Amino acid sequence: YSEEVLAEGKTNLEIAENDIRTLDITSTLDDIGESRYAYIVGSKVLALGDTGENIKFENGEGKDIGTDSKFSKVSGLTKTDDTEFYLDFGREGHFSCDQRLEFQVIFYTREALKSFDDYEDISKVAAQNRDDWTVTYKYDDSGSPAPGSNQTATANEAKTGFTQFDKNDTDDTFVANYPVIFNRIIRANEEITQEEMNILEGIFAAADNDPVNGKAKDKLTGDVYVGTKSTTVATDEERDISNTISFRKFKADYINSEAWDRDFGEVKRGEWLKIIDNDKDGKADYAFRTRYWLDETTGTYTKSGETKYEYETLDVEDWDVVDYNDYDPAVGDVVLCTKIDGKVTIAKAEVLTDKIQTVSFRDETVTTVGGETKNQSEIINDTRMDETIINMEDGVEYNMYLDRYGNIRAYELAAGTKYALITELYYERALNNQYVNNEDLIVELKAGEAKVDEFDVLNSKDNDFRLTNI
Repeated sequence: YSEEVLAEGKTNLEIAENDIRTLDITSTLDDIGESRYAYIVGSKVLALGDTGENIKFENGEGKDIGTDSKFSKVSGLTKTDDTEFYLDFGREGHFSCDQRLEFQVIFYTREALKSFDDYEDISKVAAQNRDDWTVTYKYDDSGSPAPGSNQTATANEAKTGFTQFDKNDTDDTFVANYPVIFNRIIRANEEITQEEMNILEGIFAAADNDPVNGKAKDKLTGDVYVGTKSTTVATDEERDISNTISFRKFKADYINSEAWDRDFGEVKRGEWLKIIDNDKDGKADYAFRTRYWLDETTGTYTKSGETKYEYETLDVEDWDVVDYNDYDPAVGDVVLCTKIDGKVTIAKAEVLTDKIQTVSFRDETVTTVGGETKNQSEIINDTRMDETIINMEDGVEYNMYLDRYGNIRAYELAAGTKYALITELYYERALNNQYVNNEDLIVELKAGEAKVDEFDVLNSKDNDFRLTNI
């Protein structure tokens, strides 16, 4: 109905099709899509009341509603051609561009490829649309590519990814096949899918131009080109618009959007899913999916006498309205953000501090000493903190940052990061009076005021790190 936030104290109420009245009364996002009585005396609105005709399904557990049967099983309601779907309270989804659009992402590690799932599973999208994508492994864009480089990747039988690399690989089977590049060209006025828009957003949000910068999950580069790209490499930097503008500005300036009636497919854990039948006929009238991301306040600056806050990824200059929702921001805060109708809403994330009792790899949960069992959140993590909860250690105390529904999205050591000075590494029984046996690696550390001590070096499975034949 509107792509702008109404003024405070205003509510739009649809009386009949194309008959929308603006009332002088406050409502919330929780009211949208539901039927209401309006109690009015003269020109004064006294109250809004529930009609009693609303049937609602609402949760944040993560659900797949991509087919009619799944939609009905999850919500108990029937999806029809008249069911309207809203993403972040906006009804968009069919996209196009008036110019030729090209974008590409290069992943230098499997961790980077997996981390991109926060935006979209690019391997799955490319595998399912193989004729539209160019996917190359052992990528080498140097003037003299190494023998065996730049090989065309093959989609697996299930079309969920590719046979030459796997983001979930744990035994280094495909490490030698990186870097991997995904390239997509969309001609002017051709349809751009929602999944491709998510990938574009991921490039703007996560890609760098330095493949060795940051942690393993950060080692990806990406480019977005609009218009004819018949240029030399020397001018590519000038034409990559993801270096100079935000995704929001790119979408506003270059992308044409149309109303849509498609479903969401899979809603991620930690996102808000709400489905409404507002007249008790058993048919879903509206479905809402609201996405969130975790961010961190990193600093402040002053502009026109006003103090503004800086974040890891959020740029407050991109937004018409920044709503702190009665929250007083401070540098160092970890926050939950969502964007609706040109407004970004920011709230301080709930934090749970406790020691880990057990980690369940089967269920992807952790249980704390205090008895709380927590799931892995699937919202975007734009902080620099670790995020995969099955990598947490038993007996270690963490600060765990939760999404709106209490799932863990990011965590850090409660005691803070500590550093130690490595004073020696050694092996073989001929060294250090034969205290070291069987070629095990030993590290000698000096941590703070503690005395120098020796420790076995272990791998992630607690096995001794061997130096045989090295």
